[in-house]
Amino acid sequence: MYLDKLELIITNHAYDKYCSRVKQIDRDELADQCKAHIQSGNWFRQKEYIKLDGIWWVFSIVKQSKLFFITCYGETTHHLPSAKKWQRVNKDRVRLR
Repeated sequence: MYLDKLELIITNHAYDKYCSRVKQIDRDELADQCKAHIQSGNWFRQKEYIKLDGIWWVFSIVKQSKLFFITCYGETTHHLPSAKKWQRVNKDRVRLR
């Protein structure tokens, strides 16, 4: 599946989390930046997690036409999918910063 062909939708929750965890930015500007990173291939994906330019997001693909960003975890040095798995196994929390 080619992510650059999908319509990007950033949920209100994901936008709010990005603004609180990364920086304040206009919603359209954020969408444009995300699309540019996806088109340039500057991303890493594992299961429902995607890392764009150092920022971790949780996403969902709907009807193979829309890419929904559900939440934003922000920047972290952790490999987020592995950290979240460790968190579940150990019934603990992951400190993102």
